[in-house]
Amino acid sequence: MPITKSAKKALRSSTKKAEINAYMKVSMKNTTKVAIKSIKAKEQEAGELVITAQKRIDKAAKKNIVSRKSASRKISNLMKAAHAQ
Repeated sequence: MPITKSAKKALRSSTKKAEINAYMKVSMKNTTKVAIKSIKAKEQEAGELVITAQKRIDKAAKKNIVSRKSASRKISNLMKAAHAQ
């Protein structure tokens, strides 16, 4: 447990940031999964879902939740799947 006042504040802020980062990561993964499923099912709204998944991946990369190279790879694979169908 932290003892000093600044250490207590750092603990509070780091737990808040960890929750936000976990939410962003799960959100990114879920939207990507939904987009890929809709692409495979050849649904009409697949294009919109791909765009939202791309936005989530870009935001996660911007906030350093995933590395930019990893984000680039994820977007590339998503677009490859979208254009293949």
